[in-house]
Amino acid sequence: MYVGGTINVLELDGIEHVVKLLYSDNENIINCGSSILMNVTMTFNPAVTEKIANAGAIPPLVKLLRHSNEKIQYSAGGALSNLATSPENQ
Repeated sequence: MYVGGTINVLELDGIEHVVKLLYSDNENIINCGSSILMNVTMTFNPAVTEKIANAGAIPPLVKLLRHSNEKIQYSAGGALSNLATSPENQ
């Protein structure tokens, strides 16, 4: 299914695979994973945020806030901010 020109990762059960990218040794792969999570969490969809939390994304995202790459820090922080400000977490 296409949503806004992107593949719906939830329907493809891809969240777990995206979270695995956060553990890579390659900065480009880490940046891709954290950027995907930041973008997916912008939907503020409770099913998405729950799936991301259950997939174990929060601990590695927190750790990435201290990464030397500012792009990774930004996307990790964006994903965490979106998760924290999601309406069901208020």
